[in-house]
Amino acid sequence: MAETETKTKYVGGIRFFPTPENAPENLCANGVLTPSELGVSLKQEGIEDAKGEYKGNVQYKITLWKRDDGSYNLVFNTFKPEQKGGDAKGGDDLPF
Repeated sequence: MAETETKTKYVGGIRFFPTPENAPENLCANGVLTPSELGVSLKQEGIEDAKGEYKGNVQYKITLWKRDDGSYNLVFNTFKPEQKGGDAKGGDDLPF
């Protein structure tokens, strides 16, 4: 793994499970929320890039991944696009 890559940061305290075969079609998953584990998870290092604010409320970007066994993993979305060089107008190679 390259030094610039970050390790996946799982959201602890929230788990999703496959639905039963007889579940309604629009039910995606069943889950559990453990507040004490979620609190610890939100204090872990390395999730700073997932943290933001919206209308005065702290929020964390998350991504839900489906595993091969039908269960789900919830991870913090810490992706930050690379900043490209260029001027403040969007780049040096623009014709205008």
